[in-house]
Amino acid sequence: MLEQVEHSLHTLEHRQMERRQRELRILMSEAIRRGDHEMLTKLTAEKLQIDRKLREH
Repeated sequence: MLEQVEHSLHTLEHRQMERRQRELRILMSEAIRRGDHEMLTKLTAEKLQIDRKLREH
């Protein structure tokens, strides 16, 4: 039972990170279009952090 709960939580976390990754790509495109380099830097850093976490899972 505990393993099932852990697996479910892992799956939910993974899906949430993938969803945020997609959101970040959209936000990054918008920042590029606006020429907002400061926001692009922040979004890129967050995306790289999520990319690393997804690889570790």
